Amino acid sequence: MTRKRSLLMLFIIFGLSIILLSQCTKSVQQPEKTITDKVVTGVGKNNDTTSILESQTLKVTVSMQPAEFALLQKQSDEYTKNNEDIHVELKNIPDGYSELKKANQMGDAPDLMLMDNLWVNEFAALGFLRPIDEFFTGEQQSKGIMTLMNQVKWNGYMWAIPKDVDPYILVWNKDIAKENKWQHAPESAEEWIAWNKTLMHPELGKFGIYINPTDPYAILSVLSSFTDEPSQTSYLTSLRDPLIIKKIESFFVPQEEIYNAALLKQNYPAFSANTDPWILLRLGTIAAMVTTVSEYKEHESSYIELAALKTNSLATYETINNGLLKGRSYAISSRSKNEILAINWIKEMTSVGTDLIVWDEAKLLRSIPTAYLATPISNDANSNSYSWLINHGKALPVEPETNKKISTFKNEWNQVWQGKQNFSSFLESSAKLWIENKSSFSYLSP
Repeated sequence: MTRKRSLLMLFIIFGLSIILLSQCTKSVQQPEKTITDKVVTGVGKNNDTTSILESQTLKVTVSMQPAEFALLQKQSDEYTKNNEDIHVELKNIPDGYSELKKANQMGDAPDLMLMDNLWVNEFAALGFLRPIDEFFTGEQQSKGIMTLMNQVKWNGYMWAIPKDVDPYILVWNKDIAKENKWQHAPESAEEWIAWNKTLMHPELGKFGIYINPTDPYAILSVLSSFTDEPSQTSYLTSLRDPLIIKKIESFFVPQEEIYNAALLKQNYPAFSANTDPWILLRLGTIAAMVTTVSEYKEHESSYIELAALKTNSLATYETINNGLLKGRSYAISSRSKNEILAINWIKEMTSVGTDLIVWDEAKLLRSIPTAYLATPISNDANSNSYSWLINHGKALPVEPETNKKISTFKNEWNQVWQGKQNFSSFLESSAKLWIENKSSFSYLSP
């Protein structure tokens, strides 16, 4: 009896021990389960709350005018309101190329960068960008302006998504043309020269066809108007032709038969910040000016007309040249861990509805031609002209050295403008610069 009682007591003690042990185990494990559940419910799959929160922050760097940046900030804020788990940090920098390149070199690049199309190949070659082919399908690519699409491709991959396009054009004062019995803007090299021979009198405060001497794209656009060549492969070769050189010299310095370097800077002054060339254009002090569509729309008036930077062949009367297409695109950093967030944000910021607002307020044309069929662009009096410009425009060749070539061209031009180099040597070096590495302008077929 005593033995049975002892065994019973032993079983009771053993049972109580198991119960107590299970309670202790449960009390220790429960807080760990609570923490795990909180992480999964609050932020997703990763258990590291810091890294997850960081992954929901998209860093975007752009280089924009204040008005355009304010609009982008407004649109991005609307996006984050509808996506409360995402935070977008927008940064606007004055010198996009140098600052973005330095940030990438230091390993401190943002997730997303808005850049000139001419920078894309260089940044891709340096390993700074992530290819985006998997996010931007062939069908989507086919809807874009092919010239711009080609600018953001390198080594078999697509490295950026085109955002906008800004064609170079000629704007002219209708009253000045009428006074001189011209019915339209100049359309041939001879007419360009005639305008300047008649109207270029800087000593009287009068200017003919004005070009901003600090804008290399404007200078290149003008030079292309004098080549009179339909072939893209021979485009800059003709700048070595003595007849072409003579025409270009006569246009830039029309006052004398023999080129006078001292007159170039007088004919094309770099106006101070207090002098608005658009006011001078409206007043007729400037007869015409090389500019972009966005600048024209910003300063549009009843006194000014838009025209293409075109040259009509004297033999066939066909339009064979036009101004450059200047474009910008969004590119994703190779260091970014937020590719999907970046793509979703880009799609929202470049949707047709969003881009039409950009046109309305920032005057920038969409990089997809179908946008020109929608209002308000289709209601614009010049909507057909915009479509013509992008369908006949050309773009500088893109390669890792393109931006360096632009800098070299700009420096060479400054030497001419300052009277330290003649036009003949400048055009020779320009032709050599763009012909090297088989570079040529790429045209978009009508």
